[in-house]
Amino acid sequence: MASLVNQGIRRSVQKALGNSARAFASGPSTSVSKLSNGVRVASEESGCATATVSVWIDSGSRYEMKTTNGVNYLAGKAALMEPGVQPEIAKLGGQVAAYTSREQTVYYATVMKEKAPAAMALLANLVKSAPAAAVVDCAKTGVLAELASADVPGGAALMEDLHEAAYLDTALGLPIKGSADTVGGLSAGDVAALKEGAYTAPRLVVAGAGGVGQEQLAALAEEAFGGLAAAPAGGVEAAMEAGIFCGSDKRIRYDSMKTAKVALAFETGGWTSEQSVPLMLMQTLLGAWDAGGVMGPNMASKFGQDVAEEGCAASYGAFLAQYKDTGLFGIQAAAGDSNLDDLAYAMTHHLVRLCHQVTDAEVARAKRALKANLRAQANSGPAICEDIGRQMLAYGRRVPAAEMEARIDALTTDDVKTVAKAVINDKDHALAAVGGIHELPDYNWIRRRSYWLRY
Repeated sequence: MASLVNQGIRRSVQKALGNSARAFASGPSTSVSKLSNGVRVASEESGCATATVSVWIDSGSRYEMKTTNGVNYLAGKAALMEPGVQPEIAKLGGQVAAYTSREQTVYYATVMKEKAPAAMALLANLVKSAPAAAVVDCAKTGVLAELASADVPGGAALMEDLHEAAYLDTALGLPIKGSADTVGGLSAGDVAALKEGAYTAPRLVVAGAGGVGQEQLAALAEEAFGGLAAAPAGGVEAAMEAGIFCGSDKRIRYDSMKTAKVALAFETGGWTSEQSVPLMLMQTLLGAWDAGGVMGPNMASKFGQDVAEEGCAASYGAFLAQYKDTGLFGIQAAAGDSNLDDLAYAMTHHLVRLCHQVTDAEVARAKRALKANLRAQANSGPAICEDIGRQMLAYGRRVPAAEMEARIDALTTDDVKTVAKAVINDKDHALAAVGGIHELPDYNWIRRRSYWLRY
């Protein structure tokens, strides 16, 4: 199936690549090098007055055990609470932060370009520090407060619930921040053990963009991380448990609420899957819509038109979340408690429609919109730096904009239908819902509507 999906792309990508490459020939390119211990360094210099430098670590919540769930997120929080760190940030006069996802932990700084060396030194300190027990306890208090604020009816945990349903009893289904029970049981020793096992040279990428060049960034990385070990002291690397998809749903019902949030998803291939670019196009075809916006029923997306005309949702957005070995493609929406039956029908109908009735005109429009979105996302140093770091960990390289546009241009309507059938047609789904969901159809009802008997 995978080879069939990409046959058309392989035939036409060379021709399309030539046209796109000429359009981007004058733009900055990404330079990549590697330190002797395995740390990768990548940058895109634009000559602007500000510079963004970052350290990307191949470690996130899916590398954790149930008993230590949340330790990656806690480590980032604790590093920023180390004595002397906040005064150093104030001296830099820029933005310094850390965040964690399911597969990555990131420390980054955006400063004036002449302060890039000081920013990199600070990031190195954050990455290599071993916070004291008092600092970790203080960070735990902050994380527990964040968890408490999200654990309310209609809170911001819908996608966490979706991952729990999709990857039941696997590490990929664990919440990024952990739970109150697991975070409460973490210690400074757990944070130190994490950094010893996961913060090794081959798992690090130093990325930069804006007013910092490759030669300067490589020298700063050598000074900061040249002595970092290539393997843990005990010789045991942090392991990644396979993400095993499970068709299931998680529903949290509050009859007192008049609104509901719903997320419906199907399993996809991972970052390097041949499904990736067609799935990006499918996400664009479905689009996003909000009742408070100005478009109303005048959306290019047929799904958006139907939702606006029927009034079955207050907002919706298609999403694509990919990981090393798996991913989720679907729709999340917010709606009134009396509109969920209509919403469920609209969601399933338009997802399955991608398998059978998407038109050449829709695909052509979506290709233009997707390329425009990709260009718009790369309009600042921080955004470019994030793209470099993420792609270096996901692909081992930065995909040139010309190549990505060539891959998009090479897609055909049949490619979209083929991938849609592989992902959606008669496939198990995962669902998460919270709020007034008494009218939301059950799992079997939705599963039955993952295929059509006629088209």
